[in-house]
Amino acid sequence: MTEFLNSSLSHPANPGFQPSIPTPHRLGDALDSFLLKKALHASTPRLTRPVGVALARDYIEQKGARRLGWRALRKEVAYFLSGQRELQRQRIEPSWKRGIFLHFGAEQIGDSLMDLAPRSLLHQAGPRMDLFSSPSITELFQGDPWFGKVTCKPDDLICSQYDFAIVLSNRHSSLQPKSRYFKNLPWVSIHESFSGPDFDRAGYATQRLCDLLGTHLTRQDFEYHASQKMTASAATLEPPAASGADPFIAICVGGVDARRVYLKWDAVIDGLIARGHRNFKLIGSTNGVAAAKRLENQFRGAANLENHAGHTGIHQAQKLLAKATAVACCDGGLMHVAATTLTPLVALFGNTIQPAWRLRGANLARAMSSTSSNVNDIDPQDVVRRLSFLTSTPSAFHA
Repeated sequence: MTEFLNSSLSHPANPGFQPSIPTPHRLGDALDSFLLKKALHASTPRLTRPVGVALARDYIEQKGARRLGWRALRKEVAYFLSGQRELQRQRIEPSWKRGIFLHFGAEQIGDSLMDLAPRSLLHQAGPRMDLFSSPSITELFQGDPWFGKVTCKPDDLICSQYDFAIVLSNRHSSLQPKSRYFKNLPWVSIHESFSGPDFDRAGYATQRLCDLLGTHLTRQDFEYHASQKMTASAATLEPPAASGADPFIAICVGGVDARRVYLKWDAVIDGLIARGHRNFKLIGSTNGVAAAKRLENQFRGAANLENHAGHTGIHQAQKLLAKATAVACCDGGLMHVAATTLTPLVALFGNTIQPAWRLRGANLARAMSSTSSNVNDIDPQDVVRRLSFLTSTPSAFHA
């Protein structure tokens, strides 16, 4: 298999890339060649303009061509058996006036904020869009200005009202709700058969919708539509500290992946106190409660530290983050929520993830990357210096 990889993956994945597969001489070689083709197809975006994506060659070498090939083949079979193939379209017709976005298969806050970022582009193009998704995702988009109805209950939706559906991908988890509740609607897919490697999710979704709509965006418009948004985001939130309340720095604690849980926030807070900062708010979900409690106890009497970990819903957390003078966090759900506000954000990343595939604009410029896959290899004093610069530079609040 190595010789196949070396001969066929000498170029980065890009639109129109056609890998050269050697002619096999034995049955085993034929199977390897077949599986490599499948792996390449599933690892290569089909977009008219490139977006950030890791090299298919590196991804296949890491995961294994046979493994990825068999996985792609299983998904292809499920797609053919879904009964939806004949209804799939490669453009959003101008005559389609109302659509339903079926967002299933990506249950994380960050993924959904990136996947659905360009709903503003759909709204601008004309179709009225509703959202059907899981309870956790629909909670995130309640009151959204770009979606009409947002629901997790199929009984709230009337299929005959829609001209088309958008699904996240051609995977079973995305197509199953389509087959069950909107069986006869024409549909388009965002990711289609693409299922890796790591990529710019918001940029991918934006470019895919451009292709489906037959439109071309300026770089400025592309960045706007690819920017993550929530109900009370950039258009409606006050700039940080505009209310006149005591300024504070928000620190997001906890996390799911141990490599993306920073264990040195105490050193960061110590360094900020030494530079004259006294007000902090700790924000996190239930997985950050223990860490927040330790920090609360450690700095009692030394700083005004409010502990909100485990006590706020996602929209409450967004409002707190919007009122901060700066936010410090690791790559994760709350980072994506903070990115929907105007607050300057210092985000910590491991070196296996490209910050440019998670953040845009000024937030990207402020991101910090570790020398390893673990964010704890980032020096807390570097974080202190970055936060201190932001909180002492008024123009940073509006960057």
